[in-house]
Amino acid sequence: MSRIKLVFLSAGLIVVLFGLYRAFFFFYYFDYFSSLSLKEIFVAFLQGAKIDLSINLTFLSLPLLI
Repeated sequence: MSRIKLVFLSAGLIVVLFGLYRAFFFFYYFDYFSSLSLKEIFVAFLQGAKIDLSINLTFLSLPLLI
């Protein structure tokens, strides 16, 4: 498998894993988030995934440069 595919596969798996953590904490602390609308929750999850992906690709791009 090429390095590029490995980096993108790793980034995708990490984003999915962080999304599962985010969902776990959402349901664990549901009382704090019960006043939010479905749209606000969805936007928060999307923004979190975007931040996770940008940070992961920043760190995972280092092996591509070596």
